Formats: sequence, structure tokens, C-alpha cells
Amino acid sequence: MRKFETDYAGAWRGYCNTRESAIVAATRHLARDGYRRATISDRETGEVVCRVELGPDKRTIIITAVRIFRKIGL
Repeated sequence: MRKFETDYAGAWRGYCNTRESAIVAATRHLARDGYRRATISDRETGEVVCRVELGPDKRTIIITAVRIFRKIGL
């Protein structure tokens, strides 16, 4: 099961295994397909973890992490 769900402004939903891949996919769809915003949520908890939106000039993409990324010890 893919853990993260991306909602593209109610138009459709996408699913990814990691938050990072969900952010990359959302950025790609906003840049190429003309979507204005995407919300990434954790499917297990239902909590919003990140918001991705097109900037006011339509050339920048703003990524807002709602929940802090966990640091993995090496």
C-alpha cells in the first residue's frame, strides 16, 4: 500500500510510497499540467503533511511542509 496521497485541488488523487516522491510528483504536475495546488496527506493518519502550490507569478512553486520531516540517523 502506498502511504501518501496527493489531492490535486479535487480534480484527482495520486499515491506515492514516500513524502519526497509525492512532492516531486506534485511539483511536476503543477509545472506541466496546469494545476494550481496539491495537498499531500498521510493515508494512515489522515494528517496533511505538505502543501504544494503555484506561486503568484506562475513561475515559482511553493512547498510548505506542515509536518516536520523525521531525521534518519546514519
